[in-house]
Amino acid sequence: MIWEDVHFTQKQTDVIFDETRHELLGGAIGSSKSCTALWKLGLHIQKCPNARVLIARKTYPALRDSVMKDFKDICKALWPNEGDIPVQRQSAPFDWVWKTGQEVYFRHLQDDEALENIKGMSLSAFLIDQANQIDQNAFFTIAGRLRVNAKEQLGVMTANPNGHSWLWHDFVNPKTRKTNHSYHHFTLWDNAHNLPEATIEDWMSKPEWWKKINLFGSWDEWEGLVYHMFDESVHVIRNMRIPNSWEKIRSVDWGYAAPTVCLWIAKAPSGHLFVYREYYRPQESVGYHANQIIERTPVDEKINRNVIDYACFARTMNPPAGSGAPWSVIDYLETYGLSNWEKAQKQILPGIELVADYLSVREDVVNPITGKRGSPRVFIMESCVNTIDEFQQYKKGKVRIDAQGRVLADDRPVDDHNDAMDALRYGVMALHDPEYHWNDEDDEFGGLGKDEKFWRNDPEFVYGSDPSRSFMSA
Repeated sequence: MIWEDVHFTQKQTDVIFDETRHELLGGAIGSSKSCTALWKLGLHIQKCPNARVLIARKTYPALRDSVMKDFKDICKALWPNEGDIPVQRQSAPFDWVWKTGQEVYFRHLQDDEALENIKGMSLSAFLIDQANQIDQNAFFTIAGRLRVNAKEQLGVMTANPNGHSWLWHDFVNPKTRKTNHSYHHFTLWDNAHNLPEATIEDWMSKPEWWKKINLFGSWDEWEGLVYHMFDESVHVIRNMRIPNSWEKIRSVDWGYAAPTVCLWIAKAPSGHLFVYREYYRPQESVGYHANQIIERTPVDEKINRNVIDYACFARTMNPPAGSGAPWSVIDYLETYGLSNWEKAQKQILPGIELVADYLSVREDVVNPITGKRGSPRVFIMESCVNTIDEFQQYKKGKVRIDAQGRVLADDRPVDDHNDAMDALRYGVMALHDPEYHWNDEDDEFGGLGKDEKFWRNDPEFVYGSDPSRSFMSA
């Protein structure tokens, strides 16, 4: 094989000609991510006479048996004359040098010492293969080595999906993607023509959650999620105005080190729930949170109820100067004008089951957005970004083994990434009416009521951009 014989797919061509400083190639297993990245590095070396390139992976065996082997084949294609291919430096077998002066360094990232040694390098480019196995600090350290004045400087990484990690935040999610960062998504079908049919058949027989991650490259966490039925394409809707006639509550989960969360939730006449605004902030005073909640509630918006974590009623806080008895969070909130609080129902598992029921798509319920049958009963507006993010990270406990050696599945959720989830649970439990019958067959508006016909007929009103009525959270 020589360079002229190589035929790149359109996706590979997009990667090779992407001039963004930092690129992530993410997605499915067996999709040619690593091969594409190595080709890009090889072409960089051809282009830059003073190229100094790091190719890294978490462990030495993976580096030796996969990355180095593949890159050697690419070098033979790019430099078909045997005298032009790189040779190992005798004193450092993991350094390859070209007679024209370029150098490549292969390094593992298995421990702190390995990363410390990289700090002395000056690079024109780097590749971190399987970046999902390293932490963000390692990326920062290596990216900081791009200091050789070459024709181009580039940092390329490949990764299999690992949920809403730093890679998802900095590269994958367009709403949080950093400047000079780009993302190229790969699925199994980008390289299926090079894989044995038996391999593809075996992979396609795996569980759905496994296929979504490993074959379609989903960055959502499916295995072990508490609300595995949550689907952004189904449950997340554009920001909409909420009619004044609908019942509304503020549902609060209090925290200090963990975020304090307030969710504004509206209940349509049909019984559908809409989370339309959020406040999400850690490590502030009671007064700060209170003022932010007040500022985010328009003065003409009627809030029917306020629900909060029952622990906020405990008088365990120091009182204001001059007072004797301990105060509660509720006592402080009332001094800022936030009163009439109800204790949230604290049953965790029954509450989770109820939320899951609201998230589940039911064929007997009309979708208020599409007007078609088959709908969940709770929707999240797109501005509630932290709530949406927690759905993808809120997990069940791991399987445990008891003293008798029995395998016990732990259905209790892990106490992490659950602040908005707790506030949602409080709100759904407060608004749920067990006597309500979901039968809106005769209502052409999906049970929203005849006064809400603008949901169908006036999209400009529904999706208006008046900043005084914005549901965006700050």
